[in-house]
Parts: sequence; structure tokens; C-alpha cells
Amino acid sequence: MPGGACGYWGACGAALANEEWKLSNLMTAASLSAIGEVGGPRRCKRNSYIAITEAVKFAKEHLSVEMELTQQSKTFDKIPNPDIVVSMGCNVACPVIGRDFDDIWGLSDPTGKADEDFLKVIKQIEENIMNIKY
Repeated sequence: MPGGACGYWGACGAALANEEWKLSNLMTAASLSAIGEVGGPRRCKRNSYIAITEAVKFAKEHLSVEMELTQQSKTFDKIPNPDIVVSMGCNVACPVIGRDFDDIWGLSDPTGKADEDFLKVIKQIEENIMNIKY
């Protein structure tokens, strides 16, 4: 099954795929279900941590692979006095920061755009990070 088949062919090929595709879809479903159960505002770190936690459980149950889950997601209150807080400017507010931004970069959100647009935003973020003065 070639990557991107659903987009190029207009139909999902997962039902025609092998066991690996089945497991991949089941893992994705488990992660999304766990994230959906939490509810509340979108929190990127939290959702990533939930997905990783589900992956560790899934790997043990379905693949007999045991992984240690030693990383712990940090809430903003666990990060002592950040030197600078920056908004990417994508009109997405973070409800947990609890302080004003030091800078707003005003980057355009490349979601749904071409790869070149993502690369431009990544390059701008890299440049902005190198130019931070505090």
C-alpha cells in the first residue's frame, strides 16, 4: 500500500492492508480515544504524552515489546521562571502560561499548505531563536 493512498486514490486502503497496517490503525485509534477521554482545552504536550503512554501499553500488549516510560510531561508551573515566553502568532492561545508574552513572532500557520510553506516557517523559527536577546 503506497503512502498517501487515501489522498491520491480517494479511498482508504487500510481494509486491504496487511497486519502491520491493522496494528497501526488500532494504535492510532487507542491514542485518539485516550486523548478524547481527557477532554478540556487542547494541550499539545499533554496529548503527545497520552499518545506515547498508549503506544507503550499497545507495544507491550500486541507486540510483546516492553518499554520504559520514564519521561514525565511538565506543566508550566514546573518550569522555573522562563527567561522569555514567545507566541508563535498563529492565533492559538495557550491557556496555561499565566503571564504575558515577551514577544509575538506573528508567524503564519502553515496547516493545510504545501511543504515549502512549512519549511519557510521552520526557517523563520530557527532565525528568530538565534536572534533572541534577553
